[in-house]
Amino acid sequence: MEAESKISKVPKYFTKEYEEGLNNDLLLEAVCQDCGERVIPPRGICPNCRSINMEFKEVSTYVGTIITYTTIHVAPPTFAGETPYTTGIVELETGERLLVRIKSENPDVIFIGAKGELDFDPSKRGSQRLFFRPLGG
Repeated sequence: MEAESKISKVPKYFTKEYEEGLNNDLLLEAVCQDCGERVIPPRGICPNCRSINMEFKEVSTYVGTIITYTTIHVAPPTFAGETPYTTGIVELETGERLLVRIKSENPDVIFIGAKGELDFDPSKRGSQRLFFRPLGG
């Protein structure tokens, strides 16, 4: 019963504050005040210790490495006009991992292990605004 009451008390502002940050060229993470776990995108419950004592902070680095990726040729209706596009998991230098679009004019620079930096697309809003640009791309 205890776990149910904690889950029902999860703040509903997490998604809104995260999206507002992205719209202002700011990437936020949730940091657990009990165990130190860092989570992107932010969640109201720590995936490590299940605490709800989470606090927003700006990530300390936007530099990372491609862990895995795929190119989408057949997309859901929302993104159908954007195919083909590449998406993947990027690990920041501080260890956080996030799923993000990978954009480059040069497809040869998109590979597992490629280094680069997160950036913001001014033509998009919210979570679609964030993308990863590999070095040389």
